[in-house]
Amino acid sequence: MRVLFDLASQRDSSTDNNVSSDTKNTTKGSFRGKLATLAAATVAAFAPLTVKAVTPPPNFFPIGVFLQPTSTFATWKARGVNTVVDFAATSQSQQAWDAAAAADGLYTIRAPSANPASDINDPNLIAWSQTDEPELKGITPAFLLSEYDTLKKIDPSMPVYINFSGANVLNTPDLLTPTYQAMVQAGDIISNDVYPVTAWSRPQWIDFSQPMVPNDPENATGVRWNPGTAIDALRQLSGGKEQWAYIETSYQDLSSPWANSVGVTPDQLRGEVWDAIINGAKGITYFPQEVGKTIFLNDNTPAAVAAEITKQDALITSLGGVINSSSNATDNRITLTTGGKTNPLLEATWRSYEGQKYLFVLNMSSETLKNVSFSTTGLQGLGEMQVFDESRTDDVSGDTLTDSFGAYQLHVYDTVGTAGITTVSIAAPVPEPSTIGLVLASMALLMPRRRRNSR
Repeated sequence: MRVLFDLASQRDSSTDNNVSSDTKNTTKGSFRGKLATLAAATVAAFAPLTVKAVTPPPNFFPIGVFLQPTSTFATWKARGVNTVVDFAATSQSQQAWDAAAAADGLYTIRAPSANPASDINDPNLIAWSQTDEPELKGITPAFLLSEYDTLKKIDPSMPVYINFSGANVLNTPDLLTPTYQAMVQAGDIISNDVYPVTAWSRPQWIDFSQPMVPNDPENATGVRWNPGTAIDALRQLSGGKEQWAYIETSYQDLSSPWANSVGVTPDQLRGEVWDAIINGAKGITYFPQEVGKTIFLNDNTPAAVAAEITKQDALITSLGGVINSSSNATDNRITLTTGGKTNPLLEATWRSYEGQKYLFVLNMSSETLKNVSFSTTGLQGLGEMQVFDESRTDDVSGDTLTDSFGAYQLHVYDTVGTAGITTVSIAAPVPEPSTIGLVLASMALLMPRRRRNSR
């Protein structure tokens, strides 16, 4: 098995998240040499200060976008993004970037200021970020842990965010597992990036109706490299820490032989977003850049994909409290069965929120599924479930629901407003490894009575 760590030099110009270190992490290096010398004086000087409370509301789900200049903030906010992640000092100063984010009502995740103590009580800063993809830049676990410890002495309440190359995580041989286990201790929020379509030209990694490439020279693991599988792997490596995932939105124009000449479709983007959330993401970050051979664009997201982002961000935000009701250690992911056998195309998870039950079901494929029936523990006795934001209800026959799904379509079934079933106790399913996140639950989107599906 080829070890992707060997590709570090190539990935600087040819793979997912391949913004050069000069562009992508300009701000990171500014604090490294200063942290050690600042730490003691800073801790002493700021010890009397009260560290800031968590500023987002408890039902807040972070929807981020990576490495954007202030000129794009309004566009991304209109698409439903609420957080900007990292910045390039070549386009503006950190102070200007922070001020613009605050003015636009956006939270920030970034490298610490040159004096990290000056970030204490910043109401918009929700996490400090470590160097992006440190395993591809030759950064040692010891160095990351040293930075983490120094930052925690300055502000114990500020989370530290660290993003890894998801493909490397999924292709890690046993020899390198201890390296990741050490690195993930240098963060409180663990993220990954893997872009199956534009970086690897492997849409089957997110299309469960398609077989894997036989004897694939890029992936001999037999595992579909996608946001959800990387989340599962990093959750286990980190002992159940909070997980995030980057989502590809653009044609990245990569020069590697395995890169694709297109970006994701709106359907594929929707699948990646909900695959991440069903597998436990507590935040997502969009990667919209074109980072290719001759040009760099901050946002190369096609209009149709941007429209889908806007639609899915609104749905995520409206269901935030529901999604957030799971712990870091597990997302309550479940297996659905059809005809007594595991349905290979459907991903699902239960949620319990404010006395109601929610079942998320995703068609993780490009196929249209007509009147597919699926069963799971907990449906018995419900009679019917409402379909969130679709103005209809769906009958439950025994422990079985029947519904139709478009390509990469999500349905959310809930017990809100359905007669006589709001107190039904749904048995806890056997969880599969995964996590989930922070968000807002706006039930105003629910219609008072839904159209019933007749089967």
